[in-house]
Amino acid sequence: MQLLSRLESKGREETARVASCQKQALHDLRNCGRSLSLRGLAKYFPELSQHPIREVRCLSREQAGWRQQLFGRYCGARKDAPLAYRWPLLLDAQDPSLLEARVAYHLRRLRIRWRDVRASGLLPRDDLVELVQGRLTLSEEMVSDLARRLGVSPADLSRPLTEHESEGWHFYRTSARHRLHVWRRAQVSWERAGLSLRLAAAVMDLRPYQVVHALTDPERRLVMSYEAASRLAVALGIEDGADFFIATVELASPPEHGIEAVQPLTGEAIVDLYRSINANRKPPAHGRSGGR
Repeated sequence: MQLLSRLESKGREETARVASCQKQALHDLRNCGRSLSLRGLAKYFPELSQHPIREVRCLSREQAGWRQQLFGRYCGARKDAPLAYRWPLLLDAQDPSLLEARVAYHLRRLRIRWRDVRASGLLPRDDLVELVQGRLTLSEEMVSDLARRLGVSPADLSRPLTEHESEGWHFYRTSARHRLHVWRRAQVSWERAGLSLRLAAAVMDLRPYQVVHALTDPERRLVMSYEAASRLAVALGIEDGADFFIATVELASPPEHGIEAVQPLTGEAIVDLYRSINANRKPPAHGRSGGR
């Protein structure tokens, strides 16, 4: 009986230790924003050390819930995860014309994956994270070596950005840092012009639920892209283009500031807009129009 009791006590201690390791794993991911390799995962799940490749199959049901959180929710979704954003955000006041900034941009433009950057073996992992974020000082020799390892031309990784690329990147960096402000300014703009949320979403080539999440749900809030903002600006007749939606960010003004520049569209213009994007107009509810 004593032996059985001792074994049960040891089992409870082991269960508590594993649970503590699992919580520590989540804590590490939330704070550093990096995903764990299979070998690193085995540190928290000792039973995976012998068969790390089969980690999906050998986790228990309870541990599978932790794995879902480890790989599904936090990996690749954190702010500082490599290549998590469509374009690098850079540091505050960092010059985007610097070599390291241009390399980070072109890595995204060429759709080079994070695993390919890691496989190059040019630098340690931590330095590679800084490289893809545009925060690591680079030399021409390092860029040439990286390009050779990735199988691309050094010029493709270091050329100056075109005017269109620079404008789009500037908009994206601002939009990513001030998501709600940009979406609110877009919302008051399309509402002043007389567009519904459904029509505005169709103009931006988005689903209505995506726009709703962008306005109401911080965890699902998309970064408004330069392309979406440009399409909306054209539909609303805004001469300043996409930059109109970020114009008040640096001024620290409310999203409604200067909204008078947006003129209400006529009914015919709105109908033409529906036709141009091949969208169906939602029929009015019963009783809203027409006499009894």
